[in-house]
Amino acid sequence: MRQPTLRAALILVLLALLGGACRNPTARGRPDIAPAPQASPRAMTPVTIEVFGTPGVQFEGAYGELGDTKPVSGTVPTRLTFRSGVGFTVALQKRATQGELGIKVIVDGRTITQSSTKKVHGLVTYTQRSSVK
Repeated sequence: MRQPTLRAALILVLLALLGGACRNPTARGRPDIAPAPQASPRAMTPVTIEVFGTPGVQFEGAYGELGDTKPVSGTVPTRLTFRSGVGFTVALQKRATQGELGIKVIVDGRTITQSSTKKVHGLVTYTQRSSVK
């Protein structure tokens, strides 16, 4: 019974030495390693979607950050605002057969794009896949 106890004691001592060396890099004769930089919080950029066209035209759709869009319905004119750090999307569809529906996308105060449709139940969309800057 003496050998298994001696073997178990040696294993425990080796594990303790290895565990201590892993926690303290200088114990192995290596200089301290700087900790990995922490991920900084993503910068949130203001986004505005100006919905324009024929006043009173009804629309529905969704908008917001990629992976976190919100349903929306309303009438022209409307302004949708939110903040994004990973990219965003907007998709709006006319609920009417007549009139115009358009979107003007403004990121951090600069107009990025503008599009509109006069088609029956027409659709306007825009997606920015990367972080907004």
